Amino acid sequence: MTRPPRLILLIVSLCAISVRGDQTNGANCAAPPGNWPQWRGPLANGVAPQANPPVSWDETNNVRWKVPMPGKAHSSPIVFGDSVYVLSALPVGEAQKPVYDDAPGVHDSVPVTHRHQFLAIALRRRDGQVSWSKVLREEWPHEGGHQTGSLASNSPVTDGERLYVFFGSRGLYCLDLNGEVKWQKDLGRMHTLHAHGEGSSPVLIAIRLLFVGIKRPIRSFTLLISTPAKYCGRLLAMKRPPGQHRSSLKIKARPR
Repeated sequence: MTRPPRLILLIVSLCAISVRGDQTNGANCAAPPGNWPQWRGPLANGVAPQANPPVSWDETNNVRWKVPMPGKAHSSPIVFGDSVYVLSALPVGEAQKPVYDDAPGVHDSVPVTHRHQFLAIALRRRDGQVSWSKVLREEWPHEGGHQTGSLASNSPVTDGERLYVFFGSRGLYCLDLNGEVKWQKDLGRMHTLHAHGEGSSPVLIAIRLLFVGIKRPIRSFTLLISTPAKYCGRLLAMKRPPGQHRSSLKIKARPR
């Protein structure tokens, strides 16, 4: 029997996001007012300075629209223009014998029972209708991750021209805003501490350099990747910080 897809709900408040696009922390592209282009927003601090959100909501109050989504994801939606971009990992096919994580110190992990499709989805901001949905990869995950996590926990980022999607062991993808893949890179299989899962979100800075955190059992990597189309995701530099990337990267600009 085919397992029915799990559903996640995307809820948009009646009060639209409104932010100042001239403020940056040096780690992201300046976004026009009203956009939320990356994890934790335009200032990378979770703040929309000029927003006026409601302080309460429920199934019927202060909700503009609500739609079911395929699969499961703990990544954050991002907003640019009239589009909301979300990621998801959708189990497909027949259930198989559970495969359990065996990493040192593993606990509270979820066994893998299905192949998964790794999706990028664009919805219309005004009404939640799906503009396009793209399967970027389908495979049997080598780790199930922690029971509180998901296989799609890396949030996407956009500069308003391209959408950058990082599914960790499933690859890094650059799409245009119509869902066409412009380039992609396989950065290898990651093995996370205690098999707790992947979730480091890419960081895009104004000169169009993409920072990506890669997890390895002993040492992690920070990759610096060129994003302009003519370079097709060329790897520019690699640094090995101590330990593992257990969260998204924080990039701080140095004054000259």
